[in-house]
Amino acid sequence: MAQHTDMALQLRLALLLVLVFGTTITDASHFRYGSIFWKPTTETAALPDSSTGPFVAEFEMSMAFRRDYFWGAYFKEAWMDKTVHADWQRFPMPQLPYDCAQFGADANGNAIQCFLKQDRLSSYIKNYRLLFPAGMAVNGFDLKPNNDGLNTYNPDGTKNPGADAENYGGYVCVSPDNKGYDGDWKAPGPFTIGNSPELAPHFARAQPYPGSVTEISKCTPWNEVFGFFFGDQLVTSPNATYKGRRNSAHSAGVMAEVKDISFSDTDFGNYIQMEAIPFTHTYETALHPETNKPYIAYFTGGNRLHQLNNNANGRYRLEIEVAFVAPFRNRSPIATNIPVLPLPYVDAPNHVQFQIAAFDPDIGDQVRFFLGTVEEYGGLLGNIMWETDSDGFTAVQFNWHEDVYNVEGCQRKLLPASVCTDAGAVGATLSSEYVSQGYVRIGCSSSTDTVCNGTQAVKQKPPWDAATNKPSSPPNLAIDPKSGLVTWQTGKDPFNAATGAAANSQLSPGFYNLVVMVEERRNGVAEDLAVGQPTVRGSGIKVPLDFLLYLYPRAHMCSGDCDAGALKTNMTTLETTEGVYGDPDNGPRKYVLGDDFGNPLMSAGFGLPGNGTGQCKMCGGGGTSEFLYGGSVNMPRVVKYEEDALKNTTKYCVPQRIATGQAVKSCCYTGANTLEFGTQYFSAGCLGAGTADSSQSIVPYVGSLDSCLMNTPPYFLTQYTTVPRAGPTPGVPPSDAGMITSANAVPEQGLFPGSFRPAVVQYPLGADVKFDLEAYDPDHCVELQIGHTGLYDSMFMYPHQRIDERTVRRIFLWPSPSKVPLEDSRQRRTKVCFYAFDRYMATVLPFLCIQIDLIEPRIVKWCDHSTPGQNSTVLAPADSVVSAYMGEETCIPLCVEKSDMRKQYKGNLDIRMVDTAYAVKFGMPNASTSNFAYPFDEVNFPSNGELKVTLKDDPHYEKYCFTPQLGQECAYVTCFQGIDLDTVNPSDTEEAVLEYTNVRCVKIEVHNTVLEFNGQEFAMSPMLSQHIEPMAGMSMSAWLYPKCRTDGINEARNNTAFYFASNRTDVRVAMQVNKDKPMRVRNGIKFIQEAGKSYGSFVYFDDWIGPVLSPSQYACDMFHYVAVTMQESGVSHLIVDGIEEEAPLPGSRDVRTFSVTSFTSKSRPDSMSMNATGHFFVGYLPGEGWHGMIDEVRVWNKALTLAEVKSDMHLRVVTAGADAALKASFQMRDGVGTADFPLFDYSGNGNHLEMDAWHPFGVTVKPMNSSHGIPSIVPCVLGMQHTVGPTTGGCKSDVYAWNAAPSPFAKCSINGVQTRATFVKANTMSCETPGHFTPRFTPVVASNDGTSFGEPSSASKEVHHLYMDSVLYVKDRDSTAEMDSLCYDLPDRTVTFSGWFCPGCALPDPPAPTDNNRTGSYELDVIKKAAEAAAKAAAALTTTTTNATAATPAPATG
Repeated sequence: MAQHTDMALQLRLALLLVLVFGTTITDASHFRYGSIFWKPTTETAALPDSSTGPFVAEFEMSMAFRRDYFWGAYFKEAWMDKTVHADWQRFPMPQLPYDCAQFGADANGNAIQCFLKQDRLSSYIKNYRLLFPAGMAVNGFDLKPNNDGLNTYNPDGTKNPGADAENYGGYVCVSPDNKGYDGDWKAPGPFTIGNSPELAPHFARAQPYPGSVTEISKCTPWNEVFGFFFGDQLVTSPNATYKGRRNSAHSAGVMAEVKDISFSDTDFGNYIQMEAIPFTHTYETALHPETNKPYIAYFTGGNRLHQLNNNANGRYRLEIEVAFVAPFRNRSPIATNIPVLPLPYVDAPNHVQFQIAAFDPDIGDQVRFFLGTVEEYGGLLGNIMWETDSDGFTAVQFNWHEDVYNVEGCQRKLLPASVCTDAGAVGATLSSEYVSQGYVRIGCSSSTDTVCNGTQAVKQKPPWDAATNKPSSPPNLAIDPKSGLVTWQTGKDPFNAATGAAANSQLSPGFYNLVVMVEERRNGVAEDLAVGQPTVRGSGIKVPLDFLLYLYPRAHMCSGDCDAGALKTNMTTLETTEGVYGDPDNGPRKYVLGDDFGNPLMSAGFGLPGNGTGQCKMCGGGGTSEFLYGGSVNMPRVVKYEEDALKNTTKYCVPQRIATGQAVKSCCYTGANTLEFGTQYFSAGCLGAGTADSSQSIVPYVGSLDSCLMNTPPYFLTQYTTVPRAGPTPGVPPSDAGMITSANAVPEQGLFPGSFRPAVVQYPLGADVKFDLEAYDPDHCVELQIGHTGLYDSMFMYPHQRIDERTVRRIFLWPSPSKVPLEDSRQRRTKVCFYAFDRYMATVLPFLCIQIDLIEPRIVKWCDHSTPGQNSTVLAPADSVVSAYMGEETCIPLCVEKSDMRKQYKGNLDIRMVDTAYAVKFGMPNASTSNFAYPFDEVNFPSNGELKVTLKDDPHYEKYCFTPQLGQECAYVTCFQGIDLDTVNPSDTEEAVLEYTNVRCVKIEVHNTVLEFNGQEFAMSPMLSQHIEPMAGMSMSAWLYPKCRTDGINEARNNTAFYFASNRTDVRVAMQVNKDKPMRVRNGIKFIQEAGKSYGSFVYFDDWIGPVLSPSQYACDMFHYVAVTMQESGVSHLIVDGIEEEAPLPGSRDVRTFSVTSFTSKSRPDSMSMNATGHFFVGYLPGEGWHGMIDEVRVWNKALTLAEVKSDMHLRVVTAGADAALKASFQMRDGVGTADFPLFDYSGNGNHLEMDAWHPFGVTVKPMNSSHGIPSIVPCVLGMQHTVGPTTGGCKSDVYAWNAAPSPFAKCSINGVQTRATFVKANTMSCETPGHFTPRFTPVVASNDGTSFGEPSSASKEVHHLYMDSVLYVKDRDSTAEMDSLCYDLPDRTVTFSGWFCPGCALPDPPAPTDNNRTGSYELDVIKKAAEAAAKAAAALTTTTTNATAATPAPATG
């Protein structure tokens, strides 16, 4: 049992006091988070590939530890203020627990540091350092086996001059299960071979002190070691010297600089983030000389938190692999995270999700993600048993190993008899003793048992189980190995399992520990690139990410009008002990610092300068302090409430009794017994006065804010946000935002489903990287901060600034080590991640990750080069997209200025357009973004675009403007560069060559607007009917897209596209006997889909003659041209998709589907002469609304001839005034650059399409404006899926045609030969190549209407298909090839073989294209060269070629 020396008694007293009043001293549970990464030094990176060493690695670490810890007291840890101290500060081993106020300094001037003073934050960050040496046990002994038996440091912290070199001769046990006692130190199991003291375990060995530490003699066990170890000790003979290196301990210690401090005295906060000063280590060989595998370096120390739901009191151990593989410039991945990641419960099916922030700094390399193994989690858990002795002291007994756990549990009779009578579990001596005594288990099974009465010392223990007694990941948690997306099934809340999950499967709230190993995938390693292809651990370098999760119910708050009144019993939450949330509206919040005994020490400012939102009371998501053996800790206790209770459409709390779950009050309330268990009430927020059962305790409901409001997450303000405004934070364009899916994944760039694209900023080499981060929280009450997941390489964050009551700002700075670009040693590409945090919710899906690219410096720069959040109306963001429309001018704003480095010399600036050949020198267009991936990876300016100078100065402003015309409805990649026209300025001695910016590209997408309906929307032209005089006849036409029925109802459906209607009630028409009814239909068009079919009929209808149906032959989900012509005499025609028989392809005997249906009707719209009672409606008739799209609606006051109908069908746009009979033309635009209502009448008659003129049906829903191609648009071909195909044709390929439409007439034309096309998706159609009799390059164009084909010149881009003869290519002697499945016909036949052969004409393997489905220009170059080589070889073989004939093929011989 534990020894009762004076020192032991003091330690146990100290342990008891600390457990009651704070974090345990001896288990050093101040660790929160850590990660390690490394890179080769400059000298190692420059070694030739043939080098055998030595190699030098430079390590960096990102860490977080508890803030108000006793720094300088334990584990040889020390601190210094480098502006004051010349040496490290220590004050080791007091007899009582430290009090930061009482133990300030000793006689030697040494002191502990607790980082209490928030007003010294800037000084802490700039000047303070912490030291983490290597050693053993909380006392800081040298590693075992100690060479001379003397420790470097005496118990009082002074150095022992008689001791040999620190840690000399010591090393760490190989296995976590080895306890370091007599026996075979290499044995991995709990029992060693031979008669060892390990068979009779010693207690109190968790925290050794004089009298017990000497028992450890063979090696330093994992549960006692601390410090950084480089992993190159020899296993076979660890005490031997290997090439001058005794062991792998970093005895000098890791020095870390403070980078940020959270002063929040909450579960989420109260930590110091720090960055290790880079340190190096020399490795003699590229891999470990004994294992021929990577070295495993690691950093380890005290125990994890006692409050963890998993891995409580486990050892932390950050493992990283180190290996040197040619070329030796390869670096490890870098992974960072929030030290304590708050996560509210999320119900199925989404569950809790968050992102792991990691990347590989080597361009082209990728990373994979895996959960840690037992060893990577630290290998051991403390498995606490509590001990109360005869003196009344209660102390912790750690049981790291199975044999110790068994013997300890059996001696206290807390384990089952089946364990204690098993010789294999407790040894032969003890087991026989228990058998003879008749072992009976005692204690209680749970802390709620009345016998147990909350006493941990008599709580029964289960048998040892590696699943629970060894460290592991949180339950129900999985990580996607490619994207790093973590999914955690937590349950709906602490009381309820997830929807559809097993009962009681929900997880407890509170802390969890997670270790993720991030593994490198070297450039070119592509075995798991395909989406859906499994990923397993490989040989790449692995780095650790060890951090805490905090699971809690989503917080709720009351409005600022809530008042606790006289009763001050508030809800304790994970964020506050007062139940108050929000920064005051009259200046910073104050709070009182107290010592460990609750005595006030000082007042300090809490929060940011300036006025906040005001404060709210919490009403959900809280907890209460509960006394336990093990310390006063904030245990999450959660309120049940009715989530869906509504009052005046606002949610409110319905508190429940804890025991019964019965609702008590329909509002938020409190009571005198709010913090008790059992059947008493639980604090639920919105606190009033009085007891829970009294009426005065209820806070009156008077408005939308007097209720429990669910907390919502904050977010960053970027140049793309609109609410409440745009901000300066670098952001991701909306087109690239959101989680990557399988549809837009780019595996070659590491963009897998579940991952997110980072924001990108560029800075010149030699310049400081500096940008603003602004975060906003829309909640009623706000406490907001901006954090980072880890800084490194001298990165720095300025303190917070309050912009307004809901917005804060921090500035990020990454200073350059040299203003000379060639001397800038920073990584050329790196990534840093940030989060906005309201002290309950953080932006972790995704983090705001910013990729920083350091580029060659430019004397001339774009105006947002140093201000990433510049207004996009001044300068279009890099890699952005602008939309354009037919006939409407679109301009791209551009702005350049002289660089700050040379600002004193005013530039003679200009902006120029650049072509593809020039842009690629600057890596543009950036094909790694979705905006410029193939086929948008080449520059193509429209022919009629132009640059316009708006202000010639410095800064210099221009606009590139373009008005799309016929044939120009395409996508254009426009690239620009700023230049200084004064190539040599006499007053600027450095200006000797042309000065220019990098290339900036912006895509212009020319769209077409259609109206989209879903059966409930309508629009109307109230005056159009008055312009149609019946004696002149009339016509109507439109492009209609009826949407197929998908509601599962197997019935025909009427879809009304548009119609004239009348609200006349008088008898004015002689031909009709009956009176007109209100809203009688005069002339209209419908589509009737056949029941259960994907086709139907177009219908003309009016209330004079009823419906006139076309043949039922027109597919839904496709555009069709529909027209009606009505002569004055009443002779009329319904025309669909053409007027006459036409072959779909030249020479084809097929006939394209069309119909002309004749009928007679004299029904006409109510014109001006007919009392102006008519209206024109689009999209809605009660019960028969349109489902689908409508575009190009035109109305004439004349009967079109069939020839005119055919012309109209192929007419893209009309010209106002060109045809006086044209009374309305709707292109679904408003005429001033948008698609907002009213929509413009392009006939020039002012019969606009409106929404707010009149709502005769009570319908006020307007149709949605969307972008879609229609058949009358000429599509613009930008690329092909397969740019090479056989001369025989038959190669089916996607053709990337901008504004491709779902049309029955679509065609491709390849070398002038037309072929049918099928619509695939937006901007993509599929065609089959017709073939050609000789190899050649052929132009590719397309048509939506089967008549009008695009001209490559209009898009400034030509696309070709290369016809080639089919050949077989055999790569090596183990490869085979086949053509046209010919070989399947050979086995039972006599055959003759002959052919042209080209030995050695090997095609080099091309790089993977940006798009897996295309052949890039590189491949074309390779094919050309191979074809030339084959032609030469064929010519050489002409004189010697013979035909080989054989009944059976001969084996290959060479």
